[in-house]
Amino acid sequence: MRKRSLLGMAVALCATAPMLLSCAGGEGSGTLTTTRSVTLVVQQAIPELTPVDNDPVGPSVGDRLEFVAALSIDGRAVGELTGVLTVTKVGSESGSSVAKEERTGVLTFGLGGTASLTVNGNSKYDPGKKEMKPGEPQVRAVVGGTGAYRGAQGSVTTVRNEDGTYTHTFALRLKLVS
Repeated sequence: MRKRSLLGMAVALCATAPMLLSCAGGEGSGTLTTTRSVTLVVQQAIPELTPVDNDPVGPSVGDRLEFVAALSIDGRAVGELTGVLTVTKVGSESGSSVAKEERTGVLTFGLGGTASLTVNGNSKYDPGKKEMKPGEPQVRAVVGGTGAYRGAQGSVTTVRNEDGTYTHTFALRLKLVS
């Protein structure tokens, strides 16, 4: 009889251990942290581009493209996107003769007030082209956020539209603290 009681207590402890650990960590003692998945679609106006062509002249590692653009959600202006793309590789894709530039991007999506999302990652571009090819999605990592997006993680898929605007679709995991 006593063995069953100990076994029952052990099973109960194992079942509740994950909840106890989540309460003990994170924001403070007694705080329960959970996550919520969110999809956010942001429209970007045609960007203002500032190319920086470092030596040697022409497409080369270290060249930059700095940009800013207005953002909207559901037709309502919310803020602006600022970013820098730096060429990190020029050459052929593996197993092909197609030349591409690889660029590392650091982008900040200001979404009103203190709300922002920070995005980092690499993308492929045609050499010498300032912008992405229309209709070809690029995926980058969401590495954090502020305000309503504090602690956000996930990814953003960016597509350049035929009219020169962009659509950014965020797949986010937001931490909810109670």
